[in-house]
Formats: sequence, structure tokens, C-alpha cells
Amino acid sequence: MVDLRDEKLLANIERLLNPQPILNPHIFADNGLMREDVRQQILKQVDNFLSQNIKQLPGIDWEDAFLGGSSASYFWKEDSDFDICIKPKVNYKKFFIKEEAAAQLYLEKHVKANKRKKHIHPYANNRQLDIKVGIEHLREMCGAYSIVNNCWIVKPQKNGMALPTKEQIYETVLIRKDEILQVIKDFSYRDISQISFEDLKKLTDFYDEILKKPYKNEFEYIIIKLLRYDGITFKLRDFCAEAIAKVLSIPLPTEQKD
Repeated sequence: MVDLRDEKLLANIERLLNPQPILNPHIFADNGLMREDVRQQILKQVDNFLSQNIKQLPGIDWEDAFLGGSSASYFWKEDSDFDICIKPKVNYKKFFIKEEAAAQLYLEKHVKANKRKKHIHPYANNRQLDIKVGIEHLREMCGAYSIVNNCWIVKPQKNGMALPTKEQIYETVLIRKDEILQVIKDFSYRDISQISFEDLKKLTDFYDEILKKPYKNEFEYIIIKLLRYDGITFKLRDFCAEAIAKVLSIPLPTEQKD
């Protein structure tokens, strides 16, 4: 019988089940701290990026930047980018939004919109910086490194993972992928005029449940990583944005004129 299984998916599962024996030597020195040349590059690029985005707003600066994601763990690969989470510094006497949660949400969305509109792609150490505002983006299964204070906030764990088998992970990824594609398909067949705000919220809640909730364990982390590698999570993200834009008659960023 011909094996019709996804060989790329199986290879990625194998890699994630066997993390690297050391932290990325292109980023971290033997003492476990970030290489100073890399740290200075990141600090410079982060400040330049934020100067073009939020530092121009009254009362806004930044306090720290944290490296998270694969590059701050033993799950790194040669082309892993830098996931950077910014801790903003807000002077609420000067900033026009006085409530902390609302201010944080505004800054996060403002940066995300600017990145798409201006196509800003900062690099450091030949790797792209994926910069987000808000430290809630730091995930528990990876490390969190304070680039300003040059120290680990959450040290990545090298051992101790109790994971299911490759086959169990493979089947779970396929099930979750089919679930996402079915939600997209069901929503696509509906008449836009019949879609309510509650329907949109259910769609975005589904997205948040998959991509924004904290990981409970290493198994959940690996499943989401594999769905990202497959591109299905980005398909869901783009579909949600398009659905909201159509229902609310909001022009997409590519349709807006400067």
C-alpha cells in the first residue's frame, strides 16, 4: 500500500519531539546569556521600529523587550525568527486613553496595522523580528529573555517533556486542521446579510481559542506549532479579517488609500 501521509508534517513532528541539545549558539553564549552583539542589534532595531510606530504618540515609550518563541527555547531551527514582545511605558497623564487594558489593546492593534500598511520588516543577526506590543504574547512553553536587563525571566526547560507518540500527534494535527477548514467552509456558505455580530464573535472566539489561549502543556504547544508550519492558522487569521471586513463593510488594508 502506498503511504499517503504528509512527510513534511511527520518530519516536523520528529524535530519537535527531539529538541536541540543546546540553545541557539548564534544568539546565546556558553554562559546562557544573549551574545552582546546580538542584543545590541535587537535593541537598536526595536527602538527604530517603535520610533516609527508608537513613540510618536504622546506619553508613550517602551520599557523592555522580551525574546520569546522558538529562538528562546530548545525548539529553535536555523531559520527561526525573533519573536519580540514589547512592554510599553505609558504616561497616562499625557496619553489620550486612560484605562490600562484599553491602552494596551490600542497600542497592540496600532503596531499591527502599521506593520501591514507600511510593510516594515526589521532584521537583527540576519533574522526577521516579529515585534508585538504586550507581554501576554509570551508563551509558557518557551523561555522569555529580557533584552534590556540581559537576563532570563523564564528559563527554557531542556528535559522533562512527557509527550504522546508521533502517530498521536499526527492524528491530532489532522483532526484540528479539518476542524478549522470546516468552520471556514460553513461560514463561507452563509449569506453576509444574515451574519450577526454574535456570529462574528463566535468566529473570532474560535480563532482566539486556537491561537491565543495559554498552552497547558508541551503537547498543545507542538500541535499549534505544526498547524502554523502547515499555514492553516494563517488561513484562519486571514479569513477572520476578511469576514469581519465584509460584514462590517470595512475596507481591507490593501484597499485603503494613503
